[in-house]
Amino acid sequence: IAEPDCVYTSETAEQTKLFYKLGAVAWKFKNLFLKAVVSYDREPAILRTAFFTSQLSGGRLLWIRPKP
Repeated sequence: IAEPDCVYTSETAEQTKLFYKLGAVAWKFKNLFLKAVVSYDREPAILRTAFFTSQLSGGRLLWIRPKP
């Protein structure tokens, strides 16, 4: 969550953001994105779930890491 590669809004929950990080681990999941689903509908925000996925999905793209 601290250093994502990109952040999307959720298509189904207005106050939820989807954080993606490619290669978060070095072994068999190195070519997958770690997806963290964070709900901001209350304080403090809540991590709803996190899992590995091969595809980016979500609503609107909010942020993408600039290429070096």
